[in-house]
Amino acid sequence: MKIRRIRGGPCALRLILFLLVLREIHRACWSTWNAVGAKSFGLLPQKELHLVVSFWAPSLKPVPHRAETEAAIALNTANPYISTVHVFLEATIDFHCSDVESRVEGLLQKAQHVRQAAELDCHEQSAQLSFFDMFLFAKSVDAGDSNRIVILANADMVFDSTVVHLRGLNPSVLAIIATRGFGSASGTRQIRKFYRTVMKSKAKAIPNRCYNLHQRGKKECRGSWDAYAFEPSRLKLSLTDFLDERSGRPFVMHQNGADPSALNALLTLSHFNHVHQLCDYVKMWHYHSEGKTHFNNSEMPVFHEYSFPAECATVRGCLNPSSDATRAVDRLPTPQQKICDELHAPFRNNLTAFRKGEFNVI
Repeated sequence: MKIRRIRGGPCALRLILFLLVLREIHRACWSTWNAVGAKSFGLLPQKELHLVVSFWAPSLKPVPHRAETEAAIALNTANPYISTVHVFLEATIDFHCSDVESRVEGLLQKAQHVRQAAELDCHEQSAQLSFFDMFLFAKSVDAGDSNRIVILANADMVFDSTVVHLRGLNPSVLAIIATRGFGSASGTRQIRKFYRTVMKSKAKAIPNRCYNLHQRGKKECRGSWDAYAFEPSRLKLSLTDFLDERSGRPFVMHQNGADPSALNALLTLSHFNHVHQLCDYVKMWHYHSEGKTHFNNSEMPVFHEYSFPAECATVRGCLNPSSDATRAVDRLPTPQQKICDELHAPFRNNLTAFRKGEFNVI
């Protein structure tokens, strides 16, 4: 039998070797950019990024949005700029951390082109955690190591490579990140492809909360966000600051008004001089085309004072502000903050009436 030699074989091999070398050069260049780029932007030395999320999965029964959340957790563990993903598994019955770990591993293997880069640290909880509980754990991530930045986010949020900016976050800055939504035409190619691989369908359009504030005549309030980034040693927490004034109980992450309420609670004692919205520079995408899965109290608004982040013009201004001004400067009414106050005026009136005993909540 005559064996026919395939022409171009050596050329194909050379091409593969060339591409492998090119990939390593690309990785090396990114590492160099992280150090040199931080210096040129005037940012601080690069720090480890620790992502903290809560994941409600009461049973093994398949739930569409839970699959989206698992996909988000898996893809974040594949982000080369995130060191550790800490998952709080809430209200578990027959679904445990071992299941989360196997699901993440299985999803990454299914995608083939994605590999796990971050450590997965899972903790089982018997009930839903409050915002206070989440920040309390975030503070413990410090563990005497000031070389860490914590990102506290909803579990169905996915970060792309722009999360690298947070490595240079100034300790005096509390960063807030609004989601850019998600859809068949948004997010990076890898993020879209991973969603289609896991869900076997294209994502429905999810609203972009990182509104373009520079459009002429645009009046939008960036009053909703889904992530915080900070140096954990700067947190100083008191449970009383995180209580719903109506129920007297700690509010949870998924309630209406929880984000501006949590920001207000954080600013009471914590040591931050600046609070900035970073969604223009750190892109975060929302895997949430399916229905909600969290508890029914999510639609009940939090009765608490609100605070909103300041806007800034550049990534350097956000991450490493040169001014030594106190945080009160950031809390002065900027045009965007005035819009937020106007939109939330009815709620503020209800809160005032409630405090006076003139407003009854059903």
